[in-house]
Formats: sequence, structure tokens, C-alpha cells
Amino acid sequence: MPIAPIREALMNKINGQIRRHIPKGSIIRDYSKAQIKSIEEWINTYPRGIHAGHSALDIWLAEAA
Repeated sequence: MPIAPIREALMNKINGQIRRHIPKGSIIRDYSKAQIKSIEEWINTYPRGIHAGHSALDIWLAEAA
């Protein structure tokens, strides 16, 4: 099943953010769970233009309240 273009663009953006911390060709098993969690938190708290400068976590917390 093909991926929708908008979803593919989003995945490429997220992969680029991950690559800031884990270079292409790296073995992910070499990273600790704490390091992976830190990268995850960085991505979730990164301000996004699509959310008027708010992070995905900000949006999620606002909707959960």
C-alpha cells in the first residue's frame, strides 16, 4: 500500500530530526534506552511552525486537559 505524500513528507522530516542525533549507518542497539528517550523527548518538545511555534507535546497536553 503506497504512503500518502503528506505522510511521506512528515516521515522524512522526523527521520531527519533523528539523524541529527543518530547518524545514518549507526547501529541503534549501540544507543542506550536513556539516549533514545532523550531523542524522543527532544523531538516531542521541538517547536513547530505548523503549530504556531508550539511543540507536539504542548498540543497534546492542551487537548488532553
